[in-house]
Amino acid sequence: MQVIEAERRGDYLGKTVQVVPHITDKIQDWIARVARIPVDDTNEEPDICIVELGGTVGDIESAPFIEAVRQLKRRAGKNNFLQIHVSLVPLVNGEQKTKPTQQAIRDVRGAGLQPDLVSVAPTIYIPHQPNNPHLDCLPLRRKARTLHHQQNRKLLPSRPRTSHRSPQPPLDLPRPQAPRRTRPHDPTPRNPAP
Repeated sequence: MQVIEAERRGDYLGKTVQVVPHITDKIQDWIARVARIPVDDTNEEPDICIVELGGTVGDIESAPFIEAVRQLKRRAGKNNFLQIHVSLVPLVNGEQKTKPTQQAIRDVRGAGLQPDLVSVAPTIYIPHQPNNPHLDCLPLRRKARTLHHQQNRKLLPSRPRTSHRSPQPPLDLPRPQAPRRTRPHDPTPRNPAP
């Protein structure tokens, strides 16, 4: 809606409004703005912001969001962005199938996103073994670890929130620079031969 209003005000100076960069920039700006909103009674800016990017890679409806997250990952930098791919490992005829996870990761990579972590949700417990075939087939860059879902959340580690924390500079995401316009190539020589 913001893009439509901006176009009607003439903010784009009569140029064609495009999904990339106009829509994707607005999505990134929205994420950056929402990430700074305090969520508790301390009224401090949160340390992290978790964004769920759902949908199916390849669907036209999710394409602007996938592209916006890809651009945001590049703008934020490697140390300020973590992509976790969450996938179900279904149980088919008593056997866990990781092929859907492999295909989903391939599709996400094809869209320009590289998961830093893959979290699989098995329907049954997968024991951690050094050569577990269920985990070796996933395209991971690091050694896989398993952690079975805990029914009791009190068993999960937590860090108490304190009112005193070391000051962190706000994440200032640089805006991508517009490409410089160059003149079309002129094949005629500049200094004609005498």
